[in-house]
Amino acid sequence: MDKMIQDLNLPLKRHSKVKVLSGGMKRKLSVAIAFVGGSRVVILDEPTAGVDPYSRRAIWDLILKYKNGRTILLSTHHMDEADVLGDRIAIISNGQLRCCGTPLFLKNNLGDGYHLYIVKQQAESSFDNEKNENLVTAFITKHVSTAYLVSESKRELHYILPINELRKGSFEKLFDALESNLSSLGIASYGIKNTTLEEVFLKVAEKSQRDVHCDQTTLGLDGAGSYKVEGKMLLLQQFSTILLKRFYCTKRNWKGLFSQILLPAFFVSIAMSVALTAPKVEDLPPLVLSTSQYYNYTQPKGNVIPYSRNKLDLECNCERWSKDANSEEVFATLFLPSGVGATCVLISPFNNSFDEKMNFSARNYDLLSAFFEPSCESVFVPGVPFDNFVPQSPTNIPHMSNFMPNITTLQSTEPPKRYYPNCHCSDDKTGYVCEDYYTDPPSVKVVTSDILLDISRQNEHEYFLYTTGMYRLRRYGAFSFGLVRDYVPPNFGQNAPPLFRKVAVRNVAKVWYNNKGYHSMPTYVNSLNNAILRANLPKSKGYAAAYGITVINHPMTDTSYLLSKDQ
Repeated sequence: MDKMIQDLNLPLKRHSKVKVLSGGMKRKLSVAIAFVGGSRVVILDEPTAGVDPYSRRAIWDLILKYKNGRTILLSTHHMDEADVLGDRIAIISNGQLRCCGTPLFLKNNLGDGYHLYIVKQQAESSFDNEKNENLVTAFITKHVSTAYLVSESKRELHYILPINELRKGSFEKLFDALESNLSSLGIASYGIKNTTLEEVFLKVAEKSQRDVHCDQTTLGLDGAGSYKVEGKMLLLQQFSTILLKRFYCTKRNWKGLFSQILLPAFFVSIAMSVALTAPKVEDLPPLVLSTSQYYNYTQPKGNVIPYSRNKLDLECNCERWSKDANSEEVFATLFLPSGVGATCVLISPFNNSFDEKMNFSARNYDLLSAFFEPSCESVFVPGVPFDNFVPQSPTNIPHMSNFMPNITTLQSTEPPKRYYPNCHCSDDKTGYVCEDYYTDPPSVKVVTSDILLDISRQNEHEYFLYTTGMYRLRRYGAFSFGLVRDYVPPNFGQNAPPLFRKVAVRNVAKVWYNNKGYHSMPTYVNSLNNAILRANLPKSKGYAAAYGITVINHPMTDTSYLLSKDQ
């Protein structure tokens, strides 16, 4: 901004109000505002109209300085201004584009050529003057054959040298000859100039048609009582005549009245009746994205969520410097009372709702509402032992459920069991042929009624591929914990700010999702984010099962209405 003020030569007016500036200063300021903010396209409408020559030159310098990297559309009536500022010039006359091109292109193609002005020496008589004129004209046409005399005066001769002669090299010979024969030709001095854009404009904007003025005569009206109808009476007479004409046409053809008025009105009334009685298409309500949305569609077998504990992040012998939870801590949160996602979170992280006098033998929804949020009632199955998901009385410390797997960082030395069939392509290449030599993976059912399958130490790609038919329409996502990106160094971001560490992460978890399930990708990504949140919560925040992240998908306004119109 300071540089712009210096370019405007207004440093002394920096703190002045606009109303105290002169007209030229205001114009310069308004042009400068167009270049503030890195604008790429600038439109200027006669920026120098009505300003003094000094301000006009200052505006020219400002535009020339800031035009690099910008597209500037400038309108002007000053051809010299267009010649200085314009890279390409378009001439418009009578609302029509007459020509467009660079200044040099317009001058070469639309101009008359170069103007040669010759100042004659003082002649002793008019006869000598005419003789010198003929001599000079013959001398010029000898070197430039197409040159011609435009005008002459007592002291000056004006010739036009066509531009095509310049390409032939005739001008150089002419000027050398003129310099050598000034005295003999009676020439005092001479000058030459190129065609100006002003001349080009006058040539292309010359009107091709002339106004024709016709004298209008009023014819006298003969006869007694004759008068000329004008004004409202004329309009009323025309209106009544049109109605009378319509009446006679309808009287002769009554079928036209029926087809033009009555029949369209009948169909319009039918269409309005159907439109008014049709049910209104309303927008869909917001949708909470969680694994519980598949609860009703996967019954009675339930929604299956496989998981794999790879523990590669725990096998690194490098020093652990990050305070983030490891893969086993993240995995363990799936077996908290909150289960998968944020559908069944506890009401209070500090167990204020736990009551020692509560009857834990009553497996009902009243007991459920004492510990969990109301959203949990939609997925909790009556009859399931309720103490699997709530702390045992009378303690106030939540406990892990009886089916909580033994979390250990040691790899088993036993060979892993195969949890999926061994399949190969059939001979006709139309499907798979699978063997039955496999066992079912360990399964756990959490409070959200999701069934967790432990497929650790398995080939995950083959497992998901060969068990597709087995879990069709009831498996929409899975988790892989304890993965490591080998291309990220173990100490990457150790001494860097948190924002820099987000560039690359070494220890990661993977979410698998099935596109057959609507919103499966954001749903299972959110479930993993819930697990990461609970694993990294400090103990001062209370029980992690009381925290969760809920994702809600809000449909766009009027989407259903527009879809119904397209159909």
